[in-house]
Amino acid sequence: CGIEEAMLERISLDQPIVHGFNGKSGTGLGLPHAKSTIESFNGKFHLVSRRGVGTQITISLPSAEAPA
Repeated sequence: CGIEEAMLERISLDQPIVHGFNGKSGTGLGLPHAKSTIESFNGKFHLVSRRGVGTQITISLPSAEAPA
């Protein structure tokens, strides 16, 4: 169903969001944690969301040699 603009701004700043959705509450750690973890591996985390339409997340990670 999309993410509200105020929440998107907090995700981009890696700030947790306490929220409620469909009668359930959450700590809001999922997306900020995923973003910071991906970026710690020199990856890119791109999120586009429109309220009432939906959310698209693209994750890009650099290629690496397979471990021995």
